[in-house]
Amino acid sequence: MPQFNERTLSNRDLNDIIRYVNVLQTRPANTGGIASEGLGPVAEGLIAWVFGMGALLVVVRLIGSDA
Repeated sequence: MPQFNERTLSNRDLNDIIRYVNVLQTRPANTGGIASEGLGPVAEGLIAWVFGMGALLVVVRLIGSDA
């Protein structure tokens, strides 16, 4: 990694970097997506598939019962 001196980084830039690193260390890891206890995108995709297929099954049953 290159060395940085006072000419390369201003005091404001240095303070911004320090603040960013502190935020990364204190904030809990965010895996993204909905707030599902931090399960992550794979588990959220599975949940979406289960509910989506369940909803599709209900719609198919309703359509089939009208015939």
